[in-house]
Amino acid sequence: MKKATYLDNLSNRLSLSLSDGAEKAYELTHRKDAELMRTRYCIRYELGLCPVHQGAKPTGPLFLLNNGRRLALGFDCAACEMTVVEA
Repeated sequence: MKKATYLDNLSNRLSLSLSDGAEKAYELTHRKDAELMRTRYCIRYELGLCPVHQGAKPTGPLFLLNNGRRLALGFDCAACEMTVVEA
């Protein structure tokens, strides 16, 4: 059995007791390196900047601003996925 991570969203005593050495959910720990979201929706593609499907040249890092929080976007082009992490 794999070790549970914050991605498994263990946030109460019962769920934590079912897994040895489990990490608590992001909502309880607010890890700085946490992946906040992984999605097939891609802002790079929507902007016409996709190197795979649109033949665009590589861009610099992309960020979102949300209520004063800066979020870095990551791109896994092999899986055609975008990630959002705290910048």
